[in-house]
Formats: sequence, structure tokens, C-alpha cells
Amino acid sequence: MKIEKCKGVYEPEDDSYLMLSIPEVKGNILDVGCGTGIVGIHYLEKGNKVTFIDIDPRAAECTKRNLELNKLKGEVIISDLLSSVRGEFDYCLFNPPYLPSDQFNHIDLSGGIIGNETTTRFLIQAKEKCKVSYVIESSIAPIDWRNIECLCHEVVGKITYHLEEIRLIRVWRCQQ
Repeated sequence: MKIEKCKGVYEPEDDSYLMLSIPEVKGNILDVGCGTGIVGIHYLEKGNKVTFIDIDPRAAECTKRNLELNKLKGEVIISDLLSSVRGEFDYCLFNPPYLPSDQFNHIDLSGGIIGNETTTRFLIQAKEKCKVSYVIESSIAPIDWRNIECLCHEVVGKITYHLEEIRLIRVWRCQQ
């Protein structure tokens, strides 16, 4: 896979590569906050159908360029989370911005005042459109699961640094 970095678009880091390590992901996939497209392109190369979405037009263009660079096709949509997405997906993959906005005020890094607001909004929307979701969470701004009804979750991977832990979380609809 060839991935070109694009000015103003989140560059693949350890959290991006953590999203590439999920063996069960197959079928109809939604790459949310696609950035450079690295996550969705990885699963597209494995024969899956992937739809790419990002709120930032620069990221959408970057993903399109990286799809062309890899001679692949995938639908790329500019959308605020799942607001412009139709249908249901087997897997939704989201490496969200998760840092508090008082630290960073960039759309690709800041997840809100606390840092987990964007992830929480996604998870609430994903209940209707995603059979299973995978999200990245930072110990700096952990997800408050008390605010999200009817979803079960488990940590399935992590990277530990000196002052932060990055976790890969599998999320699915609970039985009611």
C-alpha cells in the first residue's frame, strides 16, 4: 500500500496502524474520519467494499488521491460523522480526534472540550448504521459509557506510552 501525506490532514500514526490489526473486519465497511484513507484502503485491498467519509474536504481529496495511487475504487463522502451516510454497514471504523480542545484546536486532533465528545456523537449515531464498530480511545479523554445506551464494548488492543494509553475498542449493539 502506498499512502501519500497531505497538508492539513492527519498523518498515519500508531493509532492508525492499530486500526489495521483487526482480523474479523470484512464485508461492507465504513471508514469514518478517513483522513489519508490508510485504514479503508487496507481493508479495500483485502477485497471488502469500503465507503470513506470525512468532515474535512482536504481529507476527502487526500483519500481520493491515495485510492488512485493504489489503483483502487471506493466511494468518498464529505460528511459530519454519519449524517450524510445511507444504509447499514457490517463494520464502522473510526480513529477519532480525541484530544481536549484546550490542548489542540485542530479538526483532526480535537475531539471537543473534554476530548471524547466527537467519539460519543459517533457511537450514538452508529447504533443505527453499524453492526460492529471499532474506535480508538485515549486515556487522556476516555469515553463515558454511561452516556451511551444499548452498546456493549471491550478493549481489544492497546499501545502504552509514558503518559497515555491508546485503546482499540470493539463496540456492538447489546441485547435488550
